[in-house]
Amino acid sequence: MSFSGKIKASMVLLLAVSSVAFAAKGTSGKVIDKLGDAKLQKSTKIGVWDEINVGNRVREKDQIRTGIESHVAITLSDGSSIVVQENSLVEFTTLQAEDGIQTALTDIKTGKVRFDAQKQHSGGSFKFKTATATAAIRGTDGTFGKTIKDKATYLSLGRGNAILRHNTTGQECEVNGGQTAIFRGEKGSCLVLDIKNSGNKELVNALDTLLDNETITEEKLKETLGKLDADLQERISKAFESISCKFEPLEDTITVNKVSTKATCPEGVQLSISGATLKNNNNTYDITLDWKADANGPKKFNATCTGSLEVPCKQQKGKKGKQPLCKKEVSFECGTLTTFYKNPADTVKADTAKTDSAAVDSSSVKKFSVKTPSPVTVCEPGSVTIEGTFDQTDPKGTLYVKMGKYKSRNLVPLSANGEFAHTINISDMAGNWNETKVTVEYSGASGNHKATVLLNVNKTCKQVNMKRPALTFASTSPIRCDARFALAEATDDIVIVSKEIDGNAYGETTYRQNSNLAIKLTPGIHKYTLKATDQAGNSTQISRKLGCFPPHSATIEVVGGTYEYIPLPPPPPRTSDEIRKTMRFRLIGVLQQDPAHIKHIRVTQENKTLLDLTGDQITELDYDVPVTLSRGTTSFVKIYVEMMNGKKYNSGKTYKAN
Repeated sequence: MSFSGKIKASMVLLLAVSSVAFAAKGTSGKVIDKLGDAKLQKSTKIGVWDEINVGNRVREKDQIRTGIESHVAITLSDGSSIVVQENSLVEFTTLQAEDGIQTALTDIKTGKVRFDAQKQHSGGSFKFKTATATAAIRGTDGTFGKTIKDKATYLSLGRGNAILRHNTTGQECEVNGGQTAIFRGEKGSCLVLDIKNSGNKELVNALDTLLDNETITEEKLKETLGKLDADLQERISKAFESISCKFEPLEDTITVNKVSTKATCPEGVQLSISGATLKNNNNTYDITLDWKADANGPKKFNATCTGSLEVPCKQQKGKKGKQPLCKKEVSFECGTLTTFYKNPADTVKADTAKTDSAAVDSSSVKKFSVKTPSPVTVCEPGSVTIEGTFDQTDPKGTLYVKMGKYKSRNLVPLSANGEFAHTINISDMAGNWNETKVTVEYSGASGNHKATVLLNVNKTCKQVNMKRPALTFASTSPIRCDARFALAEATDDIVIVSKEIDGNAYGETTYRQNSNLAIKLTPGIHKYTLKATDQAGNSTQISRKLGCFPPHSATIEVVGGTYEYIPLPPPPPRTSDEIRKTMRFRLIGVLQQDPAHIKHIRVTQENKTLLDLTGDQITELDYDVPVTLSRGTTSFVKIYVEMMNGKKYNSGKTYKAN
């Protein structure tokens, strides 16, 4: 072969190798959910918009367009997800992944996206941009976009942190979970608002409308969003009590890149994970999560519950001035699935490299250390991740993370390059929320080492304090006027039990353990409501109509006395001998003049029943009973009254008609 031929062959080989290397970096997103009108324009087919379907691949430079009440959910190679919201047009400008490092830049041309980003590795990036601003995400969830009239760009974070930077002025602002950052206008300054439910769909939709109204001042914006946030929080708190789902947790550490678990939800609740709506199978949901095999590190997947609540109807009044109830839909984050993934193939490669190496560079040997700060607060998510380093030169070394009775697997074969990270879920449901420390123990060529991380488990956080208190009715004694209830799921918690009688507050008591509750009843029949609320806001409620009928004396008063003589003139020819009278009687001395204390009233005349009332039929203390008499006879009308306290009274009236 000539010299020029060798050059040409080398260039062809170089181009081929370059193409393979470039292809290795390219990646794609997978469509996991689609609703309504959604189209996909491939970068290779400019101007052609095809229908998008679940399972389609979205690659670099592709665009997605959605219509009214439509969305498309996409999962990326590391498990991150992006949901293109309604009336949006976005381009996936950069979409690459190599060795588990994700690089993504999404250009929002119109509309907004909801995102749930996994923790980014060194060298990776997760960004969103509009013509106005760019958001750099650091492993968090929220919503980023621009208003319908393009008057503002905003970043609304549910948790985590990010940087929002103005593309023209370069101004930056740091945004944390529970905050919403806004750039209004071409050169507007960054406005950061503390909004507890930042990222929530309902609040973001309201934000869109408000920001497009240029007459709304900053103060008015804060005031309006504050009221919306408070109203939304009230409904979300109520939703947690009644329509929240329960999840089977993932293992703390896994070595496979596809896992399955389950959730159970109340009737009528819809569940979605990472933007994908799941199929309801008799209120049970099968959840499958996956990512690329080389995407090592902590994984989290947020769950959203959607259901209906009964709330007071606005600007409507019902009977007796009571405000009627209307059904209103609410969507809220109802759980987070967390785990730590390590691809065992990486460890095998690393161990093989060490074995094949003739010598280990001493400068690359890592010392044992724990990087997780101590103490560490456990709140949301309800887990702690212990990270650190160890001497990687001893493949026979052992590394364990311990907490109480829990002990991890040996993390040495699961960790590469002498770096480890291990996540432990902590909650009342896991039974470990009283633990105060995590211990890391390493044994290897460099000796035995031990480190302790102190835990500050915050029991006011819903992902730690997951169990709702439980209230059950035990018994009641109407004569003693007391009732007993049982409080459960209160051990190691702080639970406030509030009481109401017929909707009126009756006091509250604080409990720190499961207890039997004795309630003193008020005379009469009343509706008693007990509500148990723990320190995370989880609550349960029970109502019972109960009666209190203490011993007391009552009497039957017959109006006109118990005897009446009726003198009658001779009847006209061919007329009936029947005479009609009205017997009146009243009950005297009934406690609080409340008919609820009366169990039974019966009025009879010979073998004929004139009046027979029980329970709710008894609404008065005065009665008029029609009586039919006959000439020339004496008739006795008997009155029988039985009280709820067990006492019985008899009386009556004798009529003599001549």
